[in-house]
Amino acid sequence: MENRRGILVSKLREVSARRRNLLEEIRRLRKKRDELNEDARRIVEELKALRTGYRRLRSEISSLRDKLKEEYARLKEVRDLIQRARLKMEKVAKPKTPLRKLKNRMEELEWVLQTSPTDLEMERRIASEIAELQVEVKAHEKIRELKQDLMRLRAVREAIKLRINSIKSRIDELKDERDRVRQAITELEERYKAVRERADGFHHALVEKLNEAKTLRAEEKVIIEELKQMELEERKMAEEKAKAVLAELARRALDKLRNGGKVTVEELKAIAEAEDMGVI
Repeated sequence: MENRRGILVSKLREVSARRRNLLEEIRRLRKKRDELNEDARRIVEELKALRTGYRRLRSEISSLRDKLKEEYARLKEVRDLIQRARLKMEKVAKPKTPLRKLKNRMEELEWVLQTSPTDLEMERRIASEIAELQVEVKAHEKIRELKQDLMRLRAVREAIKLRINSIKSRIDELKDERDRVRQAITELEERYKAVRERADGFHHALVEKLNEAKTLRAEEKVIIEELKQMELEERKMAEEKAKAVLAELARRALDKLRNGGKVTVEELKAIAEAEDMGVI
């Protein structure tokens, strides 16, 4: 039995040492897995922020493209108006006499009417010439009005073109930023995948080690239970042996008393204990 006890104690020490080493390995694996999980969590937060920014950029680009369409439509309208203004100018008869000269001539004729004696025929000729001059003056005024309209429309056209260029430039800037964000998202997604795979690897190793530790713990319990059982059996054998010795001592003491011999105090105690225990 002593040999068996020694084997069990040695086995228990071996199993316990292996389990302690496993628990240290488990602690290391758990720590590494948790660190990787924390990295993965931070990456997820970064991805959320980047994806929010990416959606915002796409929305802003889409809004600017709508504005660009509106500006192009407005530009087309203005160009059409410019074309119509040009056609109107072409239809207006071009006066042969400069406007200043026409006005000077009209002032001369009016002065003549006011200061010189005239007959009806002369007045008629002057009135007719003034009427003709007024037609040419109105033509000049119409052309000037059309030119002003044309200049205004051209200014509007150039303003629209400036806005279009500004919008296009802003769209290009946002597209570059969007592409950078998209690239950052792709890189982070790949990094997340790698970290997640490493974390899963450590987790699987951890589960495996936990199962091994559980098996060793069960083995420890079996050995400890067997050692306890051996201890109980040894204690029982010792008690049985003690009872036998006590019974033998009590019987001898009783034999002495029956034969009229003297017994010691210890022998009397042995008789009493043996009777209490029911072994005599």
